[in-house]
Amino acid sequence: MRALGVDLGSTAIKACLWELHPGQTPVPIRRASRELHLQIPYPGWAVQDPLATLQAVRELLAEMPGHEALGFSSAMHSLLPLCETGQPVGMAISWADQRSWAEAEQLKKSEPHWAERSGTPLHPMAWPAKLLWWRRHEPAPAYWVGLKEWVVSQLAGLPRPPWMDRSMASATGLYAASDWSPELLSECGVELAQLPQVIEPDQLLPEFAGKTVLGAGDGPLSHLGTGAIRPDQACLSIGTSGALRMICGPDASTQDGKLFRYYLSKDRWVRGGAISNGSLVLDWVRGLQGLTPEAMLEEVAKIPAGCEGLVALPYLMGERSPIWDARARGALVGLSVEHTQAHIARAMLEGVIFALRQVSESLQSATEIRVTGGLSRSPVWLQMLADGLAQPVLAMAEGEAGALGAAQLAAGFEVEPDILARYEPVNPKGYEQAYGIYRQLYPALREVMHTPQDGGSGLK
Repeated sequence: MRALGVDLGSTAIKACLWELHPGQTPVPIRRASRELHLQIPYPGWAVQDPLATLQAVRELLAEMPGHEALGFSSAMHSLLPLCETGQPVGMAISWADQRSWAEAEQLKKSEPHWAERSGTPLHPMAWPAKLLWWRRHEPAPAYWVGLKEWVVSQLAGLPRPPWMDRSMASATGLYAASDWSPELLSECGVELAQLPQVIEPDQLLPEFAGKTVLGAGDGPLSHLGTGAIRPDQACLSIGTSGALRMICGPDASTQDGKLFRYYLSKDRWVRGGAISNGSLVLDWVRGLQGLTPEAMLEEVAKIPAGCEGLVALPYLMGERSPIWDARARGALVGLSVEHTQAHIARAMLEGVIFALRQVSESLQSATEIRVTGGLSRSPVWLQMLADGLAQPVLAMAEGEAGALGAAQLAAGFEVEPDILARYEPVNPKGYEQAYGIYRQLYPALREVMHTPQDGGSGLK
């Protein structure tokens, strides 16, 4: 079956077409993409243009004729206000938007069990803080939806989305058990009539002529795309941001909000943690130094593990798991005259790995970690991951795991993805001292990070 997966990401919209057969390796046929980066109109804001997103998806679908099944994947947590006619009231507020940090902190104090009830930690990424911010600053819209639902409804010729898939709903922070929670909605001042009906990610949409499903969130779908569907396997998606997850049951604990718990499909849930700083850390460092990613990683490989005493907090965009602090900021500790630009680059990348290690320590032990995303093609990065996490790391042949997962949901069966390479830990002890220091840095610097700075991030 020719199945098409369309992924609405934070930096690009991608369409990938495969020939799929049950239990077999997917055969790629064609892929295309459109760059569509987040917009930063004010410090701390990060929004997406819904009209530009819709146009990009329409263009990509026109380039992919002949598919027999169509499914959608999307970055999670986007919030789009609609007017009475179903059209957007401005931009979609993305997961990376931090303007509602004060509302998130207020909710943490007043509703300490929110994350355990909803599966979604209280943070500016999620809907509760965004909704409270909107109530204080903007007129109430007629409806609230996610970006993906609005785009798909427009493709179907509907005035507004009548549905939201259960995976995306479970990540809003307003969903509990099996539907929208009246108690959580009331806390945020939202009426049930303002929200779409929740449906299963693989439910066929009768509004489309061909076999089409709404799909799910990109993180949960990566489990299908990488084949990490056993409870002892972990899936690591590493792109602009990153997330480490494992399959779990519907009652798995969030450990007082350190972890999330989101729905995938077919009664599968995933539990894990998201970090806000993934490959963007490498992009930031190499931008300062004027190097290509390949050249930067070549220099990084020359520096020993532990970075000769230099340790970094890579919080360029705040941080999510496990500290969930939008006001966290980056730091370099131990810097000396002996350190070079390559040391700084390596320390920042090691900081990303240490953030993921903190997430992994909150999860059960995994026999392997299946990796997908932009950095999953770098042997230097993958060996650093295996050593820094002290676990085997598998690089998957297919880098667009979210889109592949969406295509599988649409096809109605699962496939067996190819493994490109396996990396075993060879020097895990080289990271122990640096990781020990890393664990102490955020608690020691938190108060300083939260001090208002004129002309800073705007998160005051």
